[in-house]
Amino acid sequence: METAIPYLETGLEHNEYCVWVIPTWLTSADAYALLKEKIPNFAQYQAQGQIKICTTNEWYLRFGKFEPHVLVQAWMKEYNKAMSGNWDGVRILGTPYWRGHRDWKSVVAYENLMEEKVGMLKLLVLCLYDITDLEIYQILDLASSHKFAFVKCDHDWKYSNKVAEVNQLNNLAKMVAGIVHEIRNPMTAVIALMQLLQGKEELQGYQNLFGSIIDEMHRANGIIAEYLSMVGQKQRTVQNRNLNQILHNLMPLIKAEASKQKKQVRFFPSEIDDIAVDEKEIRQVLLNLVHNGFEAMERDGILQIKTYMHNDNVVLEVQDDGHGIPPEVLHRLGQPFLTTKEGGTGLGLYVTFKILKFYHATVKVDSSPMGTTFSIAFPSVCGENQATPSTPSA
Repeated sequence: METAIPYLETGLEHNEYCVWVIPTWLTSADAYALLKEKIPNFAQYQAQGQIKICTTNEWYLRFGKFEPHVLVQAWMKEYNKAMSGNWDGVRILGTPYWRGHRDWKSVVAYENLMEEKVGMLKLLVLCLYDITDLEIYQILDLASSHKFAFVKCDHDWKYSNKVAEVNQLNNLAKMVAGIVHEIRNPMTAVIALMQLLQGKEELQGYQNLFGSIIDEMHRANGIIAEYLSMVGQKQRTVQNRNLNQILHNLMPLIKAEASKQKKQVRFFPSEIDDIAVDEKEIRQVLLNLVHNGFEAMERDGILQIKTYMHNDNVVLEVQDDGHGIPPEVLHRLGQPFLTTKEGGTGLGLYVTFKILKFYHATVKVDSSPMGTTFSIAFPSVCGENQATPSTPSA
């Protein structure tokens, strides 16, 4: 209350419409009584409809369950309603009802969506978290989504040392990324030199050796590229793009790789909405999933790629007919350095999941001894048209 009451009082004094989603231990009647006691002229603010108080169930679970996109739309409706009046802005005081919430990804998605909206509107949102109730990954998720501050209380800070440790690791990762980038340049020169020597007639007896060196250098270069993707901070160019068009542009490359490996690929496009993405990143996601699918299959295996609409989402499916993912690995997908392939880096899916998380895409993986299907649902730009899978394209 030491923070909540001054926060709301300041908003009321500055002609802002205030919304307070109260914690579970407080009733609406007690909240109004508390504000009336602590804030001068509160009865006047209340009479002119300048403040609204909701319980967590009335707001966060107003539609029966926690729905990030629907909740944000509800906030925007509340904002537009307030701004159509005579208020100079809107001030929200939220409460972390989801403490212990099982679907933390939905919570993070909600926080990210709210952060995007706040920057464009006359809207101020404050949510107070007790970090002693959170795991370290939850603290980092919240810190990466918002402007934040740690406020020291009387009790010990459960994770203060760990937060400092993570900051050190982030700095170390940036330093290592710089070193790795410098290693890449001489590696490129070595590859070019080996290819030049490979063409010399007097060195024909060393062809196998040169070939092995070049292959290993390319493999090392691939590992470096994946590592840089994992730790690098990229400038994204997010634009409305159609997934079918991106796949259409990639199909010659995908089919060439399928032919090289004596495998098949079939593309089942449907009419779909655009998605807001950086095309280069989505190409990387697609190629990673296709590459994994090819590696999982035997000769003459068939990789199927489908696109369609479902619940206002653009869905991408990549299905192989390999032997499936071991159960002990399946639930750990997306973790760095997790691999079952000889010579694999375990970074491909980590980078893929990291990219998809940025675009609020949800990933579902179904796997059995008959094969594996990755289903990825992207929020569509329009959210209107729906279609079903059609016949394969040539």
